[in-house]
Amino acid sequence: MTRVRVEGIVKRFGDTPAIDGVSLDVRPGEMFTLVGPSGCGKTTLLRIIAGLLEQDVGSVLFNEDRMDDVPSYLRNIGVVFQNYAIFPHLSVGENIAYGLKARRLPQGQIAIKVAEAARLVQLEGLIDRMPAQLSGGQQQRVVLARALTIEPRLLLMDEPLSNLDAKLRVQIRSLIRALQRKLEITTIYVTHDQEEALAISDTIAVMDRGHILQVGKPWELYLRPGSRFVADFIGTMNVLRGKVEGPGRGPEELTVVTDFGERWLVRAAGSPGRPISIGIRPESLQLSPGANAGEAWNSLKGTVSEVVYLGAVVRYQVKVTEDLAVTAEIHNPDFSAICGVGDRLTVWFSASRAVPLPHETGPA
Repeated sequence: MTRVRVEGIVKRFGDTPAIDGVSLDVRPGEMFTLVGPSGCGKTTLLRIIAGLLEQDVGSVLFNEDRMDDVPSYLRNIGVVFQNYAIFPHLSVGENIAYGLKARRLPQGQIAIKVAEAARLVQLEGLIDRMPAQLSGGQQQRVVLARALTIEPRLLLMDEPLSNLDAKLRVQIRSLIRALQRKLEITTIYVTHDQEEALAISDTIAVMDRGHILQVGKPWELYLRPGSRFVADFIGTMNVLRGKVEGPGRGPEELTVVTDFGERWLVRAAGSPGRPISIGIRPESLQLSPGANAGEAWNSLKGTVSEVVYLGAVVRYQVKVTEDLAVTAEIHNPDFSAICGVGDRLTVWFSASRAVPLPHETGPA
């Protein structure tokens, strides 16, 4: 298995740094995801790792091998791009075999490897079909099989599911994850879809404007984001502001007075008078306080401005003040008691579910 290290990579296009001093360490056999908005530099970084683009500063290492002067075709990597890049005049089997033929393997060995790759991606009965006869999901599986059949030391995937519909995206990402675990192949995966990143990754790196903002396990980034940007990008986060009034009831609790006058207990560090920002996930808001009387519960009161019914979840938009609205997601709701637009609503959250965030000026 291959360990990938990226050390101090800088890449400029003109005077603009697309990658600005990025360092990463991808463990052998890991599914590592680069996530961030369009234009943040994640595809540029992937292309540098692939050897398709040359960095201005820094190094890329596979295990202890420095790859900076190694051309892409000698790095032994499989690449799956957003556009399928299937040869329309070649059959499924011929497309899968393309990399093997380029390596001049014997025909009998190619046939065995193509059959095995087709089986892995569930295309056994489609070897002789032409690409025009395939669905989008089947075409993406052809590309995946072509990348895997060369037995690469590293698999790079750039937005591989963005052209598929929602149901197919879930199916193919499950297939990709299952194959990656089975083959134990180090994989670097690029996406702007935070749900996809959470579902598929061992480790996630959040990027913005050429920088890595935070690296961690999916649940670490979701439950303990290190910045407002990460909090907003990995899921939905209600951000509320206030000032520390003083200590709370416990050794790790503070009493906070919000900008709209509520007094809350939260688990955070801070000194009296200091501004504080608090993040609350929509699913942490409940219609009634929890049964544990020993735990502090805080409330938010407002008017329902939007109701979205999603089956097992009802999502409320609750207007607290003229300038502040929060999102609450009620799971397994009592359908006879679903609120409507214009209803007054009180939602509660546990002090332990409030996430302290770095305080930032500007709109909440």
